[in-house]
Amino acid sequence: MIIKLIGKTHTSEIIKSLEKNDELHFGNICKYVKGHKNSINRILQELYDEGIVEKREENYSPKIPKSYYKLTDFGKEVSKIIDQLEDLEHKYYEAKNKPL
Repeated sequence: MIIKLIGKTHTSEIIKSLEKNDELHFGNICKYVKGHKNSINRILQELYDEGIVEKREENYSPKIPKSYYKLTDFGKEVSKIIDQLEDLEHKYYEAKNKPL
């Protein structure tokens, strides 16, 4: 299930933005990740359900709680795997485009 989740649109962008910034408010994640807010929210929920991110809410207003997200230790491991996959993909394209 995690492999499918990693392959979804915006997943790696969300994970990388959290890795660089430690903890981000949902609105800030949307600034880093260009996509529809509903899609980003859905991916964040899946990442939360899989234990890749943790969520913290602050209730400054009773109507609108602010949600903050950060990577769990497991999420940091997933981020390393994404890095490895990106490196592998880069090497693949370099090798594929080299003249024989």
